[in-house]
Amino acid sequence: MRQTAPSSERSSRQRTRPAHHDLARLALILASLLVAIAGASASQQGGDEVGRLVIRGGILIDGTGTPARGPVDIVVEGGRITAIVGADPVSVARGGGERPSGDRTIDAAGLYVLPGFIDMHAHIPSGRGQRPFSPDYAYKLWLAHGVTTLRDAGTGAGLEILSEHRRRSLANEIVAPRIYPYVRWRGANMSIDEARARVRELKAQGAAGIKLGGVYPDLLEAIADEADKNDLPIAQHNSHTQRGNATALDAARAGVTSIEHWYGVPETAILDRQNFPNDYNQSDELARFRYAGRLWREVDPELMQQALEELAAEGIAWDPTFSVYEANRDLSRARHLPWHARYTLPALYGFWEPSEENHGSYHHEWTSEDEAAWSQNFRIWMDSLRAFAKVGGKVITGSDAGSIYNLYGFGYIRELELLQEAGFRPLQVIRAATSTSAEVLGEEDLGQVRVGFLADLIVVNGNPVKDLKVLFGDFGSGGIRYTIKGGAVFDAARLLREVGEMVTQARRRATTEGEQRQDSKGK
Repeated sequence: MRQTAPSSERSSRQRTRPAHHDLARLALILASLLVAIAGASASQQGGDEVGRLVIRGGILIDGTGTPARGPVDIVVEGGRITAIVGADPVSVARGGGERPSGDRTIDAAGLYVLPGFIDMHAHIPSGRGQRPFSPDYAYKLWLAHGVTTLRDAGTGAGLEILSEHRRRSLANEIVAPRIYPYVRWRGANMSIDEARARVRELKAQGAAGIKLGGVYPDLLEAIADEADKNDLPIAQHNSHTQRGNATALDAARAGVTSIEHWYGVPETAILDRQNFPNDYNQSDELARFRYAGRLWREVDPELMQQALEELAAEGIAWDPTFSVYEANRDLSRARHLPWHARYTLPALYGFWEPSEENHGSYHHEWTSEDEAAWSQNFRIWMDSLRAFAKVGGKVITGSDAGSIYNLYGFGYIRELELLQEAGFRPLQVIRAATSTSAEVLGEEDLGQVRVGFLADLIVVNGNPVKDLKVLFGDFGSGGIRYTIKGGAVFDAARLLREVGEMVTQARRRATTEGEQRQDSKGK
């Protein structure tokens, strides 16, 4: 049975531990919450809310895949779309020429109006550890690029913090998209009973879903069955290059909601084990990603087509996240993308640079052969995704931003471009980013510009059907003008300016700290 959107409950499972451990953990959680909430509240308290908002004279792309129409006037009240009125000459003449009015009017003449985008594979920064910057930074970049909803795949910032951010975002108390925290599964070797208990515990703690890694097929079946009983959807990141784990077909048959990246898909159509060198080590990230780039070439085309047809028939969605892997086929391009200079924090860029300690920072010995292999990998991967869609498979959009030179917001729009490269028409790409992603998320009133639906909208200066690049922030005279979430209006240019100032200040601090270290060494 396909899962729907989860609801939150209080934990019913208690663990025995010393009282001082509980107090220390509570103190840490409260401290983290104060830091994170303060960051997410900085400079702008939510969007600008008005009683009745009218977006006047825009060209409408409704998210269903149908062609643009308009101009139309869109009326928003109470966070929902209450009317869509034709404003073309024929409609105006038939309606007597009366146009709706409101407490605020956005003049959208010559602009395009779309549903808000949904990033189905987000990682909200924690504000500590290897990403010591505020979630506020990422939230603003996402909103500036029209992303009004995030499915956080792993809750690295902590479920307690994200649950609070989720509440405050829904109330428009902070600058943030809607948040659906999917908790990362911990424990690939637990018993069946322990796994079932863990699912119930996550439900009680308020998780919106589960981000599941590579597990054995019998454990997968138990987790998926218990998740279905508890109305918890599953996004599965299979462990690539590990044939002992469940494949994408195993996940689909068990009722998993979505496949993340492509892991587990080619394994369904490889006749024998992947051809590894004798000194291959799965824990070596450089080796793991290097040989993952050769995996698609080993599939049997006939078996792959059969697998794609069954995956589609089972109803599982595929979230490819092309953009986070693009550095593998052209590392120099990824390192020097034009937006890094203005919008990438030095701490984040430093995290991406080659390191044996940071996940995803494995490019210290990346070769031309690796890039060529990954370029071929991309072609077969894209062809397979397109074949999946042709037999009725659901394609959704996620960026996996924050890793491998893939910046929040910018990486999401690049993902849309890469779907077009894979053979999807722009209207199909927009549908994947809006109505299809909302369906997979389990939200029936999200992802379309439609009367009665939540008022998550984007107002764009430019036609994204003609050129998806108009969706990039800071795009010449084009770009997104306004992002609207639940009727609250965010000025995209203002958000980008605030992010630019964050980056400028961070670089000044880094320069000052570097000079101070040099002075102390000199003494």
